[in-house]
Amino acid sequence: SWITQYGYANYLTTAKLLELGKVANGAVEVAGRRFTTVVALFEPHPQRALLAMMRDLAEQGGRVVWSSTPPLLDFEGANCLAEWQELFGADCPVPANGRRSSDDDGWRAPGRRVEFEGALAGLEPQTILTDLLVDRVFPATPRQGTVVAARAQRKVVGTHRTTPAGGSLTFLGFGVDPSTPSWGEALHEAWENYRNWWLAVFPGAAIFVTVTAYNLVGEGLRDA
Repeated sequence: SWITQYGYANYLTTAKLLELGKVANGAVEVAGRRFTTVVALFEPHPQRALLAMMRDLAEQGGRVVWSSTPPLLDFEGANCLAEWQELFGADCPVPANGRRSSDDDGWRAPGRRVEFEGALAGLEPQTILTDLLVDRVFPATPRQGTVVAARAQRKVVGTHRTTPAGGSLTFLGFGVDPSTPSWGEALHEAWENYRNWWLAVFPGAAIFVTVTAYNLVGEGLRDA
């Protein structure tokens, strides 16, 4: 994740967080350190204890960011979507059979931009880089008391809810309609039709040239 890749946060597994951490005075205390913000990077099957910790943190004034798919089942296999939706104050589409298939894993969105608003209005737009599951969009409908925090092609892909104690719970999902053309989408289609390998030549070359140009510009600015 870009959050830990660029050193903006400390990474801790869920198991270690629950083993070592405790919520006190609006922060999670771990090994003598206090963290007022907890970010879930990818928790498709969270433990109930994690959701409870997030609730306690937000109710005490801490901040929670869920940058992951809305969970249908918890770590033990029980349905937890209703609890998650209540916690974040947002409703998400549910498959007819209550379980996700490969077709329910969000929309592919490589090359698309996410525009922030409301509580996150100060953030620069972000571009989705891949069509991997962690980069797909899961739209949400804010409940009463929850506001929109991010959109992609008019779809609500981010919500923000505050608590009476000044805490907050933010849900982020990223992506757009996969039918929208982009270099990343073209590469994905080429991968799906690997026998027609030449379909990947032009988008692949375009990405290579663009990345090389950015690297050359960066080196030039560094040496200037």
